[in-house]
Amino acid sequence: MTYDTLGRLSQWRQSLTTDVSSDVVVNYVYDVDNNVISVNRSDVPVTWYRDDVTSGDDDVTDGDGMVVTRRGTQRLEWNSRSQLTRVVSSHSNSTYVYDAVGRLTVVDDMTTSLHLLYSDLDHPQRLTHIHHSTTHSVTEYFYEQLDGHLHAARINAHMMYVAVDPHGSPVCVFNETGHVLRRMSYTPVGALRLHTDTADNDLPWYIAYRGAFHHTTTGLLFFTSRVLDPDNGRWLSPNFQPFIDRRAQSVTSFIHNSDLYETNFLRQGDVTPPSLMLSKHYYK
Repeated sequence: MTYDTLGRLSQWRQSLTTDVSSDVVVNYVYDVDNNVISVNRSDVPVTWYRDDVTSGDDDVTDGDGMVVTRRGTQRLEWNSRSQLTRVVSSHSNSTYVYDAVGRLTVVDDMTTSLHLLYSDLDHPQRLTHIHHSTTHSVTEYFYEQLDGHLHAARINAHMMYVAVDPHGSPVCVFNETGHVLRRMSYTPVGALRLHTDTADNDLPWYIAYRGAFHHTTTGLLFFTSRVLDPDNGRWLSPNFQPFIDRRAQSVTSFIHNSDLYETNFLRQGDVTPPSLMLSKHYYK
């Protein structure tokens, strides 16, 4: 990872083979206000941003700063609490339901309905169970007491164990005999880069980058109170509170994308955990 003189991530490179020409290289470009305005992968523009209605592949925001068009193909809808409620495209229609304290409880699309439960009274924002209405399976999640990272999961009667990186992102899932079921890796801002399964395994897995809930249909990451686009490291809705506190320069930037910031989203009890704050300037 390469940073500019202002400490912003400017380039990320991943080597999958010994051939340097096959490296994955992602470059991030910012405006004068520290907002990401374009993301380029191997010198090819992936996405860019505008605050007016345009055509093409732009991410378009409304007057409140909410992303209402993503990649030029997905239409997003929001409620009065700045919670994402619907994502519509030509091939999918996903809806999201929240409880009274703002926790995501139902994820429903054209083929799958998931019910998310939070049964840990000491950590009310921590996801503990997911019920899959189509397969009638229940996944239970277990966390370390010291750091709050996910370390195991049980789908019906089958126990699985999880290896995570220092930030709590799952990188490997294996069964009771040590057989690897899934390997994962991520870009600095959360996009899933490697995703391998064994040939005989159909493992439903929803916990991804830094412990966030990953909706596979849209590819979005749901943290405690906000939604992140992992392709570019940009929040889909602004948070003005740090701006009001004069501690941040951007309302959509995701700063915590390096090992310099050791955070864990799911162990926090606040509605907006410190690990979701927008800028390193918050930590004065």
